[in-house]
Amino acid sequence: MNKNKEYSPLKHTVDVGPHSTRTIEFLANEPGEWMLHCHNLYHLKTGMARVVKYLSYKPKKEIEHFQKHDPHLHDHWYFYGKLEGATNRGQVYLRMSQTKNQIDLKTEAKKHDDEWGLEGDFALRRWLGWGINVFLGAEAFERNYFGVLGLGYTLPFLIESQLSINHKGKFRVEIEKRFQWSKTIFTSVDLKWRSETPAQLDSAISLMYQNNWNWALGLMLTEKSLGAGASLQF
Repeated sequence: MNKNKEYSPLKHTVDVGPHSTRTIEFLANEPGEWMLHCHNLYHLKTGMARVVKYLSYKPKKEIEHFQKHDPHLHDHWYFYGKLEGATNRGQVYLRMSQTKNQIDLKTEAKKHDDEWGLEGDFALRRWLGWGINVFLGAEAFERNYFGVLGLGYTLPFLIESQLSINHKGKFRVEIEKRFQWSKTIFTSVDLKWRSETPAQLDSAISLMYQNNWNWALGLMLTEKSLGAGASLQF
């Protein structure tokens, strides 16, 4: 259904953009079940599918037995990891996620004046709707440890932003964005501002070559230095 109302197109497959919705209308005059799913198979595998049926519908026993094992009827946990290593920066990012729940663990090391500084973040995240989430966690920074409460939001152009405050009353603002310049060349930007005394701005900007999803290599620029390295996704 769209702005054309009764003249909306008759289609069984529609495009759904990132963070957008589509409303469909259909005549439910057949017994049984219908499966709505994404045509990108890796999306389908990670849960973008739903079975629609009448509340009164009861499948045959042999079918019901197999349906108990259907992954699309359960809110499974999925894992993602990324390792980055460069001459001036290193990072480990691990994530476990469901439809609305997410667990993040990130550690980062940066080289400043021939010394390496280490910081880390742990967050329990709850998604409230498309593009918005709240989180509770902990942060390690400059050999100090803080409890953290925050809000994450996806801005236009898929810019990931988050605002957090620690138990000392200090704020942190973080913005992340990936620019895909070509099929194999991309830039990732990560900016962090802390309301310390004095205020601190950390930056990490990369220019990477990626021939497949698993790995990439290229240049890494921080607020202090330029380095070279690689990343691995799994």
